[in-house]
Amino acid sequence: MRNENTYELWERLKLMGNFGDTYYDKSLLNDMLEDMMITDEKEICTLLQEELLRSFFKVISPLSFMYEDILSLFEQCKAQSSTENIEIEYKSSDSVSETFNIEHFLHAKKSLQEIQVHQNYIVLTEEQLRKLWNIRCQRNKSYDVKSIVYKEWKEQYFHNMNSWPTKKLDYEQIVNGRTIEEELLKAYSFWKALFYYYRSTEIPRDGWWRECQKREDPLLWSEIDYCLNSILENLYLLAENYDELSNEEQIRIKEELDDFIKNLKIVDFSCDVVVEKWNQFLQLPIWKRRHEVYSIWIFTQMIAKFPKDKLSFNIEKGVLSFPFSGACIAKAIYGDEIFEFWTELRTKTSVTPVGSGRKEGIQPDYSIVYGRADNSEDSIVVVECKQYKKSNTKNFSNAIIDYANNRTNAKVLLADYGEINKEKVEGRLGAIKKERYGMFSLCRPGMKCVDDFSIEVYRLVQAKVCDGIFGKQDRILFTLIWDGLQKGQDLDLYLVYRESGETQDVKVLSYAKAEIVEASYAGDVRECPGKEEIMLQEWNAGIYDIWVNNYTSNLHFGDCKCSLTVNNISTGEKLRIECQPISNSKNWWHVLRANAQEGTISIINKFGDKCL
Repeated sequence: MRNENTYELWERLKLMGNFGDTYYDKSLLNDMLEDMMITDEKEICTLLQEELLRSFFKVISPLSFMYEDILSLFEQCKAQSSTENIEIEYKSSDSVSETFNIEHFLHAKKSLQEIQVHQNYIVLTEEQLRKLWNIRCQRNKSYDVKSIVYKEWKEQYFHNMNSWPTKKLDYEQIVNGRTIEEELLKAYSFWKALFYYYRSTEIPRDGWWRECQKREDPLLWSEIDYCLNSILENLYLLAENYDELSNEEQIRIKEELDDFIKNLKIVDFSCDVVVEKWNQFLQLPIWKRRHEVYSIWIFTQMIAKFPKDKLSFNIEKGVLSFPFSGACIAKAIYGDEIFEFWTELRTKTSVTPVGSGRKEGIQPDYSIVYGRADNSEDSIVVVECKQYKKSNTKNFSNAIIDYANNRTNAKVLLADYGEINKEKVEGRLGAIKKERYGMFSLCRPGMKCVDDFSIEVYRLVQAKVCDGIFGKQDRILFTLIWDGLQKGQDLDLYLVYRESGETQDVKVLSYAKAEIVEASYAGDVRECPGKEEIMLQEWNAGIYDIWVNNYTSNLHFGDCKCSLTVNNISTGEKLRIECQPISNSKNWWHVLRANAQEGTISIINKFGDKCL
């Protein structure tokens, strides 16, 4: 089963893809080594070609999801324009400009899907899993695994529920020369495929049981009983003890293994075919611009939470440009309020930069401007994209310092494809306050932080939209509406008042309490569709918070399709906020906060386990 030419295959892949020793490519190699549970690139020669190709596809596959999001961007552009064929042009200082149209992304996506099909060579079924699980040494006798390597793997498995074990196993060495070596190697291949499948789901191990409740996948349910360790332990016991078992026991185990192998479905794997398909994909022009693709994808996540009818794109002659020199590529429009999305917007510095390459000006990858682009104080969001293999404390902190100091009203968001050592970066930020920046480590498709990033961008813009929506004498009506699929879902609207942000004297208005005399409550609808309202007639100096509780905790918040409308009865102004939960496990939605002293409403849009 072992192919000693795997390293040569890896060298071919690197040559095909023009991999370099920088940034994104380093992150790719780092992810592969971690996935294959090896520490050095030279160890690749100890792996099967199938394992190398499977791992290579896994770490490249986020590109497929990037293509999906960029394809959606094409659709949005078309929806706002009569142009039939939108293109994206990316210009940077160190590369020739490249133009992508929808066919580039469709072709790349299709190619990756074909490669994936050719690499799924072991078919996992619950029936086969159960068969392998039950193949054991003598059932009436106790055995202990002798392998120290397995014991170390088991220690990681049971005592670190935040991640999967990374210890490289020695099973193939132990089974070498055994009477049933071939049968055990095939069984071990099934176990490895199962292990890789579990890891690829990216479900947190400490939340495995909760996630299984949402998915109809019997393979996932099996791991609730720690099937991975049970099966692996059985395989080690068979390898270590089979030759010493009685003839009767050997016959039984051999028959059970033969039955398992007979029903083992293996898709034909042709290394040459898969490599050729990789070659076709890696030669696509879009692959050579994978760094630019990542930057464009970050933009799609910046606008992901904005209502589509609020966005317009600056398309000229069918091209949406991302130029290095700086350009407004899109706008979010709320009545008379206009927010511009800029690439590489350059502004002069008022505070001397500390970052290398910045002298008299700064130009972050993306800026959101509320006002004039040439006025640095009118930038409200700054986004810097990084593609580093590992956290670069100096570069990351310098970027945050320079942008925070020279865009004084903007929050700086750092998004890195690789990891960010937040503690070390924060240690170098000095007087920069935490509310002035945000860091998003491993910001790539499928990771939770991507949704957090999108919500944060949207929240920062919405906070500006809300300013001045009411005066101290205005009457405000808060209306909660939900109309999801779950007919029995019960949501409850709460108004919470504090005289100041520090006081513990809290008053509540809801279906259960009427402590705020200046407001009235109506509703207490206990099913779907539902509607509840709170009318605030008079404002006292202090802080007002609007919360929504998902009373039916067995039903998911995300399925309720609810929204809150803020209606200024005095002026006719309205604001609508959609419920977009990050996790279905939270049952409290903190919608907004109104400051009666300043006459402002800020969107909070966060979820938690409790109110207050």
